[in-house]
Amino acid sequence: MFATIATIAIPIVIILFVFLFIANMYVRCGSEEILVISGKLFGKDAGKSSKTQHGGGAFVIPLIQQWSKLPLRPFSVDIALSGALSLNNIRINVPSTFTVALSSNPALMDAAAQRLIGLNQNAIAQQSEEVIFGQLRAAIATMSIEQINGDREAFMEAVEKNVNTELNKLGL
Repeated sequence: MFATIATIAIPIVIILFVFLFIANMYVRCGSEEILVISGKLFGKDAGKSSKTQHGGGAFVIPLIQQWSKLPLRPFSVDIALSGALSLNNIRINVPSTFTVALSSNPALMDAAAQRLIGLNQNAIAQQSEEVIFGQLRAAIATMSIEQINGDREAFMEAVEKNVNTELNKLGL
């Protein structure tokens, strides 16, 4: 009697254990976040430092790989730039607010995985603030006060071009 119960129960317990182990290996990622898998990567991702995925899910092999998530939620960065020097050596104040977010573009997600993984939202905002501050100052230095005041659209394009290029290096 005991042998019959054991021959039925043991395979069921083993199957249940294997199923739970495999289910634990699957990590889900919502549409508002990026899943970053690092460690030993296989297949087309072999040789890369990390694999990124926007939404969905992936299998993560315990002890060989680890995973983390980066939020795609936009955040605001307030810049109170004062005393920036224009092209004709006039100091100006440019208070501004920028909205920044991680990109779901695959190349930019990889950049974010390399540079921002492990940082909280405040640290990411601090890094983006430093980049924006420097690029805003650089854009102002290339324009005269008349250009800045007279053609706001050209000024905004110059700022956007400088800021986007540098933020893209961070994956933002």
